[in-house]
Amino acid sequence: MDSPRRRILFLTPQLPYPPHQGTAIRNWHILRHVAAHHTVDVLSFAANPPADLAAAGPLRDLVGRLDALPAPPRPLYRRLADMAAGHADMARRLHSDAFAARLAEWLADGYDVVQAEGIEMAPYLWPTSGPLPLAARLVYDAHNAEALLQQRNWLTDARQPRRWAAAAYSWVQWQRLSALEADLLRRADGIIAVSEADAATLRALAPGLSPLVVPNGVDTAFYDPALADAQQPVPLAADTPWLVFTGKLDYRPNIEASLWLVGDVMPRVWAAAPAVRVALVGRDPAPSVRALAGPRVTVTGWVPDTRPYIAAAALFVAPLRVGGGTRLKLLEALAMARPIVSTSRGAEGLDLGAAAMLADDADAFATAVLALLADPPHRAAMRGAARQLAVARYDWQAILPRLDGLYA
Repeated sequence: MDSPRRRILFLTPQLPYPPHQGTAIRNWHILRHVAAHHTVDVLSFAANPPADLAAAGPLRDLVGRLDALPAPPRPLYRRLADMAAGHADMARRLHSDAFAARLAEWLADGYDVVQAEGIEMAPYLWPTSGPLPLAARLVYDAHNAEALLQQRNWLTDARQPRRWAAAAYSWVQWQRLSALEADLLRRADGIIAVSEADAATLRALAPGLSPLVVPNGVDTAFYDPALADAQQPVPLAADTPWLVFTGKLDYRPNIEASLWLVGDVMPRVWAAAPAVRVALVGRDPAPSVRALAGPRVTVTGWVPDTRPYIAAAALFVAPLRVGGGTRLKLLEALAMARPIVSTSRGAEGLDLGAAAMLADDADAFATAVLALLADPPHRAAMRGAARQLAVARYDWQAILPRLDGLYA
């Protein structure tokens, strides 16, 4: 028997279309799946609502009602005031009285389910003033175990005297986010986690809960190595062994990964293989990342399509040492049949099997890179394993049916 059709409202931190980065990619695929079975509305934020809504045509075609409010400015003085008042920083990042008022208008129409995508949106469903006067089932999709991320940031920064101010910030946020997440988890009717590791972390914060694990996935039809030749040419020399890393390059874990790769790993690689080059591919590179550009390192900034860059990689690298969640960039590399060298933290939440080599210090990472570059048959075997794994385990079509029971 088919489950009844529900009316579901999604609250997203940014418009899910175009799906150019992690949160939007996850939200876009979830919405496409859920809208095939239920009536879906979306209330979101946008930098420029009229222009961004106009560019979100496929999303508008998918849902019933769609609207976006201007993303609220968050100057430093406001962040400091919120912190002095005892708030967790992330909980106030998208605080908007206008959004709360619009949400109240929409909720008056009645919904069966309201789903908050990420911790920035959760306070709208579980305000500190008390529960919303709703009969709807309230669902929290925890894109990350946020308290754990701040704990890891604190542990990393505390080892470096020049980062002690940042360590103090992360310690405070760790404590506040632990309390906030525990409260949200206890009050939610449904909880979604992106990995078994994140689910275990959430259970530790609120014992007795059973989060539904809905991992991040990849569109294997879009990220298809057979289509690589049809994409636009890439300014990466074809006769050069490229190590490619993709991601939003103003995001702290990606900044740190870029600096460590170029500053600590690559001198060891270049000592043995000076022809190897690095491509850091992603939008909004931080000044410290831009400064890495040179004869051996390309920093692209925003590109319209990462697939040609991934296809050009001899190795896809994920030198991540902080952060959490499940890395969409690794799933894209799997689908594009690229052999991977990653840290354990970068591969957290994924079973990469024979498609990857894991290494957690600079010597081991460089050794893995050099060994694979010197062994084309091994790389070829890894390419086959990567594509097979992506299709069998990580395609969105295989993952998203897990959601169906949540709304039944």
